[in-house]
Amino acid sequence: VESGVTKMLDSIQSYGVRVVSLKVSCIEKESVNSLISENLCIPPSLCQSLSTTVHSKTGGFVLFAAKFFQSLREEGMIRFNLNTGNWEYNLNDIKQRKLPVDVVQHLSE
Repeated sequence: VESGVTKMLDSIQSYGVRVVSLKVSCIEKESVNSLISENLCIPPSLCQSLSTTVHSKTGGFVLFAAKFFQSLREEGMIRFNLNTGNWEYNLNDIKQRKLPVDVVQHLSE
């Protein structure tokens, strides 16, 4: 099954435009932890369990991990508590959270 991106690139190439493909490999759990730690501005030790969950759910694909993490923040599943000065999330809810449809489509290809 062709993805929307593949169809778009094929269309662009049909006009004689050169398209360069880059292979992006998976990243390790530690790299996902760094990504989340930097985004939340907290020490890596404080987001290890969250990072492990994000890595597990996304297979370590950096773009999917970033998109999934972003969707968690946008949906309020990760939120900053102004009263305590801490980031809050329910890890069990995040583990149960389904991946965005476009991420699932790419992971299944």
